[in-house]
Amino acid sequence: MVRKAYCTLEALEEIYAFQDEQPYEVLHKLLVAHHHVSVYLSDDEFDDLVFTNECLRYLAKRTLVNKKLDITNTLLSYHETVAATPSEELAGTVFIVDDTPESCAELSNKYGVCIVSRQNPAEASYLTEELARKEIRTANSYRYSTQGKVYVGWKAALNPRSKRWQATPMNSLVVIDNYMFGDKGDRLAIGQENILSLLDALLPSSLSVDFHLLLVTANEQAFLKSRNLHKLTQYLQGELKRPYAIQVGVITRDVSPEHRRALISNYYFGASHHGFACFKGHKTQWPNDLVVSGIFRNVEEEGFDVPWISMHDELRAVRIQRDKNRKLRNPDSGYDDPTHLVYGFCDNRLLELVP
Repeated sequence: MVRKAYCTLEALEEIYAFQDEQPYEVLHKLLVAHHHVSVYLSDDEFDDLVFTNECLRYLAKRTLVNKKLDITNTLLSYHETVAATPSEELAGTVFIVDDTPESCAELSNKYGVCIVSRQNPAEASYLTEELARKEIRTANSYRYSTQGKVYVGWKAALNPRSKRWQATPMNSLVVIDNYMFGDKGDRLAIGQENILSLLDALLPSSLSVDFHLLLVTANEQAFLKSRNLHKLTQYLQGELKRPYAIQVGVITRDVSPEHRRALISNYYFGASHHGFACFKGHKTQWPNDLVVSGIFRNVEEEGFDVPWISMHDELRAVRIQRDKNRKLRNPDSGYDDPTHLVYGFCDNRLLELVP
């Protein structure tokens, strides 16, 4: 599972500097281990320089033995590349360019992708940091007011958010929790309110592309129906009040005793110990905790796993479940399983990161 990175030649030379002290050590490890690399050169420029440029020659040699590196080229500027990038490729691409940090941050927020200025590579630190750690206690009240509005639950618990988490670009989100909506009584309403509160705390205030949201939960007793999910998606899209379109999908799956409650976005992976439907009003129903890390946290440490591995496993399982559900819900195949739903927009761009 390898992502794509676009670099200018100057940025690439600095990242792959051959000195003993590596000023771009983190980016160097990310590109070597996890990214296909495209460099901004014309075909003729690339062919000429690959014989004389030490960095390009080094990468070209590595490409022959390490298929995680793929040296290609493009004539587009990075502004044009971002604008022309297909929606599914906006899931996790990294751009490392020569523009100012301010310009990179503006374009990064506009498209929800990681755009790093060569002048300030530390801005990519959200890829390798723990971004948030929140303990939810039953003794606490989670409520706050601002501009005449009162917020409770996740919106209150995560306010103010970690600055690094808040600055992490995103255009997609997958929320996985078998018990997100329950199977009786008011559990559906409680789950709905919890998800709204969580999303209102996390979704960016502006974006120039559609936001992809996918909810994955269990439906063992066929409690959820298409009519429930229609009301849910309409409710979320109406209440979130963002100036961009939010494409919502829901996939239901078998109950698994080892399931994880996961929060997956373009550049971070989060896990909630007791799920996301823990609040009832301003009080939590049980103790809980949420830990969110950049997907390449611990990449500098030998022998440590990175959240990228968990992200891959969870997204792959969701993609397999989606395809299975589509077969089970296909009248032409003779199946119409009411427990395995695939409702709304389920081609979330994050699922394109896994085969």
